[in-house]
Amino acid sequence: MAIPSLITLGSLYRYKRTGSGPALATSSTVAVLAWVVLSGLVHGAYSHAYKDILFLVGGPPELYYLLNPDEHYPPDDIFFEITGVLEMVTGYFIALFTYRLIRDRQQSDWKPGWRACRRLIF
Repeated sequence: MAIPSLITLGSLYRYKRTGSGPALATSSTVAVLAWVVLSGLVHGAYSHAYKDILFLVGGPPELYYLLNPDEHYPPDDIFFEITGVLEMVTGYFIALFTYRLIRDRQQSDWKPGWRACRRLIF
Protein backbone atom coordinates (compact mmCIF):
# COMPACT_ATOMS: atom_id res chain seq x y z
CA MET A 1 0.00 0.00 0.00
CA ALA A 2 3.04 2.27 0.03
CA ILE A 3 2.86 3.02 -3.70
CA PRO A 4 -0.86 3.93 -3.73
CA SER A 5 -0.29 6.05 -0.62
CA LEU A 6 2.58 7.94 -2.26
CA ILE A 7 0.57 8.50 -5.44
CA THR A 8 -2.41 9.73 -3.42
CA LEU A 9 -0.36 12.05 -1.22
CA GLY A 10 1.64 13.39 -4.16
CA SER A 11 -1.53 14.11 -6.10
CA LEU A 12 -3.13 15.76 -3.07
CA TYR A 13 -0.07 17.95 -2.64
CA ARG A 14 -0.20 18.97 -6.29
CA TYR A 15 -3.92 19.66 -5.97
CA LYS A 16 -3.31 21.79 -2.87
CA ARG A 17 -0.67 23.85 -4.69
CA THR A 18 -2.38 24.23 -8.07
CA GLY A 19 -6.06 23.30 -7.76
CA SER A 20 -5.55 20.86 -10.65
CA GLY A 21 -8.60 18.78 -11.53
CA PRO A 22 -6.53 15.85 -12.86
CA ALA A 23 -4.53 15.80 -9.62
CA LEU A 24 -7.78 15.56 -7.62
CA ALA A 25 -9.09 12.85 -9.94
CA THR A 26 -5.87 10.84 -9.61
CA SER A 27 -5.80 11.19 -5.84
CA SER A 28 -9.47 10.28 -5.46
CA THR A 29 -9.32 7.30 -7.81
CA VAL A 30 -6.24 5.78 -6.22
CA ALA A 31 -7.50 6.41 -2.67
CA VAL A 32 -10.89 4.85 -3.34
CA LEU A 33 -9.55 1.82 -5.21
CA ALA A 34 -6.67 1.05 -2.85
CA TRP A 35 -7.99 2.08 0.56
CA VAL A 36 -11.76 1.89 0.32
CA VAL A 37 -12.22 -1.09 -2.01
CA LEU A 38 -9.14 -3.25 -1.42
CA SER A 39 -8.26 -2.47 2.18
CA GLY A 40 -11.66 -1.52 3.59
CA LEU A 41 -14.10 -3.77 1.78
CA VAL A 42 -12.09 -6.78 0.65
CA HIS A 43 -9.61 -7.08 3.47
CA GLY A 44 -11.39 -5.44 6.41
CA ALA A 45 -14.99 -6.36 5.69
CA TYR A 46 -14.62 -9.76 4.06
CA SER A 47 -11.37 -11.21 5.35
CA HIS A 48 -11.95 -10.09 8.93
CA ALA A 49 -15.45 -8.84 9.81
CA TYR A 50 -17.37 -11.43 7.78
CA LYS A 51 -15.15 -14.26 9.00
CA ASP A 52 -15.46 -13.12 12.63
CA ILE A 53 -19.23 -12.72 12.48
CA LEU A 54 -19.59 -16.08 10.76
CA PHE A 55 -17.52 -17.68 13.51
CA LEU A 56 -19.38 -15.90 16.36
CA VAL A 57 -22.84 -16.92 15.11
CA GLY A 58 -21.70 -20.49 14.58
CA GLY A 59 -22.00 -20.46 10.80
CA PRO A 60 -20.49 -23.25 8.73
CA PRO A 61 -16.88 -22.67 7.61
CA GLU A 62 -17.89 -23.56 4.05
CA LEU A 63 -19.51 -20.12 3.76
CA TYR A 64 -16.12 -18.54 4.31
CA TYR A 65 -13.90 -21.00 2.46
CA LEU A 66 -15.92 -20.51 -0.70
CA LEU A 67 -14.16 -17.22 -1.51
CA ASN A 68 -10.97 -17.61 0.51
CA PRO A 69 -9.93 -21.27 0.79
CA ASP A 70 -6.36 -20.59 1.99
CA GLU A 71 -7.26 -18.32 4.94
CA HIS A 72 -7.10 -19.59 8.51
CA TYR A 73 -10.49 -20.37 10.01
CA PRO A 74 -11.60 -20.20 12.77
CA PRO A 75 -10.03 -16.87 13.84
CA ASP A 76 -7.13 -17.49 16.23
CA ASP A 77 -5.60 -14.08 17.00
CA ILE A 78 -7.85 -11.41 18.53
CA PHE A 79 -5.41 -8.52 17.90
CA PHE A 80 -5.05 -9.52 14.24
CA GLU A 81 -8.81 -9.71 13.80
CA ILE A 82 -9.54 -6.38 15.54
CA THR A 83 -6.92 -4.48 13.58
CA GLY A 84 -8.21 -6.08 10.40
CA VAL A 85 -11.78 -4.98 11.12
CA LEU A 86 -10.48 -1.47 11.83
CA GLU A 87 -9.43 -1.28 8.19
CA MET A 88 -13.14 -0.89 7.42
CA VAL A 89 -13.14 2.22 9.62
CA THR A 90 -10.12 3.59 7.81
CA GLY A 91 -11.81 2.92 4.47
CA TYR A 92 -14.95 4.70 5.67
CA PHE A 93 -13.05 7.83 6.67
CA ILE A 94 -11.05 7.91 3.45
CA ALA A 95 -14.29 7.59 1.47
CA LEU A 96 -15.92 10.35 3.55
CA PHE A 97 -13.01 12.79 3.24
CA THR A 98 -12.61 12.07 -0.48
CA TYR A 99 -16.30 12.74 -0.99
CA ARG A 100 -16.06 16.01 0.94
CA LEU A 101 -13.00 17.11 -1.02
CA ILE A 102 -14.75 16.48 -4.35
CA ARG A 103 -17.94 18.16 -3.12
CA ASP A 104 -15.98 21.24 -2.03
CA ARG A 105 -14.18 21.31 -5.38
CA GLN A 106 -17.54 21.52 -7.12
CA GLN A 107 -18.50 24.62 -5.15
CA SER A 108 -17.69 27.75 -7.13
CA ASP A 109 -16.06 29.68 -4.27
CA TRP A 110 -13.68 26.89 -3.21
CA LYS A 111 -9.98 27.67 -3.18
CA PRO A 112 -7.26 25.03 -2.64
CA GLY A 113 -5.31 25.21 0.57
CA TRP A 114 -4.91 23.78 4.04
CA ARG A 115 -7.84 25.78 5.45
CA ALA A 116 -10.17 24.00 3.02
CA CYS A 117 -8.59 20.63 3.87
CA ARG A 118 -9.06 21.33 7.57
CA ARG A 119 -12.77 22.00 6.95
CA LEU A 120 -13.09 18.46 5.55
CA ILE A 121 -12.32 16.95 8.94
CA PHE A 122 -14.23 19.28 11.26
